[in-house]
Amino acid sequence: ISATDPVATIALFGGARFRTDPLLHALINGESVLNDAVAIALFATLSRHLDEEDPQIFSASVLGSFFLVSAFSLLLGLAAGAFCSWCFARSRTLGNFPEYEISAMCLGAYLTFAFAQLIGLSGIVALFFFGVVLAQYNYYNLSDRSKVASQVTFGTMAKLAEACVFVYLGVVAALSMGRFHWHLGLVFYTCVVIVVARAAHIFPLTGLLNIWRIKKISTNMTVVMWVSGLRGAIAFALSLRLPCSSGSAVNRGSEECRNSDMLVTTTISIVMLTTLGVGTAMERFMTMMGVLEIVPPGSAGSPRSPSTDRHLTDALTRSDSNAALAVPLAGHGSVAETGGCGDAAGGGGEDLRERLMFAGGNARSLLNARGWLYQVFARFDLNYLQPALGGPSRGRGLDQDTENMELNNLPAFVAPPAEPPPPDWSRASIFE
Repeated sequence: ISATDPVATIALFGGARFRTDPLLHALINGESVLNDAVAIALFATLSRHLDEEDPQIFSASVLGSFFLVSAFSLLLGLAAGAFCSWCFARSRTLGNFPEYEISAMCLGAYLTFAFAQLIGLSGIVALFFFGVVLAQYNYYNLSDRSKVASQVTFGTMAKLAEACVFVYLGVVAALSMGRFHWHLGLVFYTCVVIVVARAAHIFPLTGLLNIWRIKKISTNMTVVMWVSGLRGAIAFALSLRLPCSSGSAVNRGSEECRNSDMLVTTTISIVMLTTLGVGTAMERFMTMMGVLEIVPPGSAGSPRSPSTDRHLTDALTRSDSNAALAVPLAGHGSVAETGGCGDAAGGGGEDLRERLMFAGGNARSLLNARGWLYQVFARFDLNYLQPALGGPSRGRGLDQDTENMELNNLPAFVAPPAEPPPPDWSRASIFE
């Protein structure tokens, strides 16, 4: 139940009608993604100790197994993503076949998940970090048609998958009314506990972070982060994996499944209450707290489009090395590129002007304003990772063999190239 799913809040951030602080978007979205991965890995670890006579949740074996599974799943996902990006970067002809590019990425993702599950790691955690690497580096290795097609394909698959989970949640909720065991007292008690527990985490941790942060996390942001801790698909999916007291997940509704049934029905109730109740009120609540601003259509503060972000990346990477260092991992829709909020950020014209002014000659001051760890990784990313795996710097002349290659452009999105002048021996020149 600790896995948060602030789908309503993220949807507001991504809408064209709203603008918010990129820091708030990065905090809520990043917490949601990493929280899911941690919850899945921890659930899998604890599930292995259910059959013990006296299971110890905080024993050294449980915690050691959790950290090992999480760490090796992360490393496997990063290594698989780096290998896939390296193969795409070294390919010279794969860009001529967009269907093969997308198929190769899908197969690489499935193999990463299957291999992690085979060796006892968390396939979802490995798959997540595999996608992180591909989004930051491999995007620049794709042809123009594959860039458009992959975004549409994976975006549609993600929407359909999320919709199917919530449809299944509704079906299970309807079927469980007269079959599963319900306990309204447990539902109310759990709602109170998760609200208090989230407050006990959010407020002390943000206060601790503000001690060292230059840009402080405001009180209104902290309150919005506390309220946006909705529960969703991950919590519901994990609750369905809870076995009955006899170790079997079948015969739901029987007396031997009473405890697991109540956990499933409680989770369903919390997901529906938080998603429908709190999620519906998030727009009004965030506007009242002053962290969400309604932007008129067509105004200068409207969210930037992906093409604008790419032009911004080009400007930063062309200026000088220090400017490029200030935007490490400046991939399409990356956190570093858009100020921490991806494509859905509402940075507005002010943020764009600030970054372009920085690219023109004030690079070193902004770079020095970052921490030393940021500078070390930025230089390592620019000098080693991007040339090897792909990135904006790799397309700026580091790979000379590909400068004169003909690109496969989409006629609907890219204007056709100008026709070359006819040779001297052509029929038109002879008649002239």
